Amino acid sequence: MSILAEKSGDGDWIKVDLHIHTLDDPKDVIDYSVHQLLERARALGFGVLAITLHDAVFDRQEVFADAAAMGILLIPAAEVRLCGADVIVLNVTADEIAAL
Repeated sequence: MSILAEKSGDGDWIKVDLHIHTLDDPKDVIDYSVHQLLERARALGFGVLAITLHDAVFDRQEVFADAAAMGILLIPAAEVRLCGADVIVLNVTADEIAAL
């Protein structure tokens, strides 16, 4: 057991990916759907995902519900270009991204 697990009081870790795209992305050519992503994430033991579309927030509520039913937390997120750098913005709304 690692020191971090000892300090947290339990040995449970959550597998997370905070930067992932799907075929919904307006800029990248991705060949898998969000539901294919969720199935693969569940098979690999992921508990949290942030689908980071370029310059847009993934906000299909039915997919958030499907993910929750699979035991996966989806975080609203986007990948935006700010000051010449790609930045992952988490827990964000479409209006907030549009204002950047």
